[in-house]
Amino acid sequence: MRYLYERMHWLVLAFATVALILIAAFGFHATSRFAESAKWVAHTHQVETMFARIRSNLFASQDALVAESVTSDPSFHTLYTQSESALAADVAQVRELTADNPAQQSRLDNLEGLIKSRDAALTNLIASTPSSPAPPQPQTHQEYQRDRFMAGQAPTIQALAVLDEMLADEERLLA
Repeated sequence: MRYLYERMHWLVLAFATVALILIAAFGFHATSRFAESAKWVAHTHQVETMFARIRSNLFASQDALVAESVTSDPSFHTLYTQSESALAADVAQVRELTADNPAQQSRLDNLEGLIKSRDAALTNLIASTPSSPAPPQPQTHQEYQRDRFMAGQAPTIQALAVLDEMLADEERLLA
């Protein structure tokens, strides 16, 4: 009987040891999955932040160039240049962050093309601005003002639509 009693202690000890090892293994697995999920959530939020920065720099560069054409103040061109370089850096960072997603890479190619198109439209309009225009007729002046503020508007709207698609894709991944 004593032998059975001693043997029972060893069985309980072995069972407890196996149970602790299994609990530790499952705990480690659950913790590593949680850490991986948290990493991807943080990554998605970082990409979304970059989308907001791209959106902001799109508007900032366009506004700076239009303000330069209206005021002829060269300091606005500096703001335009800064916004454009920040925009290019942000797009490059999003490209790195989404390197594993071919759909996002395709949208980024489209976005870069739209940004170049917008820049060409804006710089062409500003380059064609006379340095000291004679006061145009009222209708011509109104058309000129409208053209100045609408230059690059279509590519900007399309770029924003691409950004919205990319954001929707990231939100889908987050869910």
